[in-house]
Amino acid sequence: MVAIAGSGVVLAIRGFQLWRTIRSFGRGLTKGLADLTETAAATEAHAVGVAGRTERLLTATEQLQASLAQLSILTDAANDARRSLLGFKRVFPKK
Repeated sequence: MVAIAGSGVVLAIRGFQLWRTIRSFGRGLTKGLADLTETAAATEAHAVGVAGRTERLLTATEQLQASLAQLSILTDAANDARRSLLGFKRVFPKK
C-alpha cells in the first residue's frame, strides 16, 4: 500500500514538473513567435522602403541618361563651332 501511495506521489510530482515544463515552453514559444512577427513586420517595412528608393533611383537614372544625351549634343555642337573658328583662323593670318 505504501508503494502504491509512493508511486502516486512520484507520479503527481512528475506530472506537475511536466505541466510546468509545457507551460514554460508555451511562454517561450509565444515570445519567439511574437519576436518573429515583429521582425517580419520590420523586414516588410524595409522592403517597402527599398522599393520606393529603387523607383526613385530608376527615375534619376533616366534623367541622368537624358542629361548625358543633351551634353553629348552640346559637346558636338561646341566641337563643330571650334573647328569652324579654327578654319577661319587659318584663312585670315595674324598681323
